[in-house]
Amino acid sequence: MERNDSTPSRAVWIWGAGLVFVVVIAAVAFFTSRPADTPTATDAAVTTSGAALPGFSPDVALNDPAVGLPAPAVTGLSFNGDTVSVSPGDGTPKVLILLAHWCGICQREVPSLVQWSESGGDLDGVEVIAVATAIDRTRGNWPPGAWLQGERWPFPTIVDDTASTAGAAYGVTGFPHFVAIDADGNVVARTSGNIGVAGFEKLLDAARTGQPTVVTPEGVVLPGAPQPS
Repeated sequence: MERNDSTPSRAVWIWGAGLVFVVVIAAVAFFTSRPADTPTATDAAVTTSGAALPGFSPDVALNDPAVGLPAPAVTGLSFNGDTVSVSPGDGTPKVLILLAHWCGICQREVPSLVQWSESGGDLDGVEVIAVATAIDRTRGNWPPGAWLQGERWPFPTIVDDTASTAGAAYGVTGFPHFVAIDADGNVVARTSGNIGVAGFEKLLDAARTGQPTVVTPEGVVLPGAPQPS
């Protein structure tokens, strides 16, 4: 009787193909279920509660209508998929930093703040949280996760969604955008632009003390501000 040598090899082939199929399906499920991946995440689900702050501009900086208002709460995911929340009024003062990866000023401010942090900069009880917003793959320095990771960014960061929900909640109109919030959850300062380490420390102090302040970007004279003599 002639032996059918193809029978066992066919079984092995079928078994192997099935195993490969299972591995591929598992891999697809794993990667698609991860809401954010460090180098490539470009958006994640964001939820907010509370009224959005009015839009910020230099024209209102000296009399910012947001100062004294309760800051909205925001919850989202980091580039690693961890939950990050901004919970105003929880007894901890906060400074928020809203960044756009394509923003040239942001690209200069981030290394400055990293250096400040790594050289012993003291937050002194203030919680600092960043938001990566206005994410656009057609613009430079993309993806934002790889940029911030490469800069050794030390602060927890929320990945905003495609509608920039978190950015809108804080009245972002330019970058970088900073919001200081006191321990009671009220806004004590907002500013936008290259404020440098000195401006950042001023925001930390405002959040800590609850005293409203105006932080002016370097080299900028705000409309209505006293002119230097």
